[in-house]
Amino acid sequence: PVISRVHISTSLIPDQSQSAQTIVSWKTNKPATSQVFFTEGTGTEFTQFTPAETSLVEDHIVVTTKLKPGTAYTIKVQSGDSAGNVTDSGRYSILTPKVAGSVVDLIFGNLNKTFGFLKN
Repeated sequence: PVISRVHISTSLIPDQSQSAQTIVSWKTNKPATSQVFFTEGTGTEFTQFTPAETSLVEDHIVVTTKLKPGTAYTIKVQSGDSAGNVTDSGRYSILTPKVAGSVVDLIFGNLNKTFGFLKN
């Protein structure tokens, strides 16, 4: 299968500061399976992956909450057709959103940057 139109979107999950929701979608030119592989940083070996979705479709979407906020990842998608042909996409680099501090943390942080008189 030929993989095209890979799109990756990440967002923080409300009330869960330890994980980011990542949605990966792509198209194939014929019905194929769906799986996403990822690793922290720019490593060449993909150490984590989503479960393989064995339904044969042309419009693929995989959602995972395994990624950590404020972290760089390298991602690739993989699809396989009914004849056993498997194709990997190129590698994509993303940075998941960072968890923002509270309003009070932001105010004190800005005051400290501006005036430099606040100590931790």
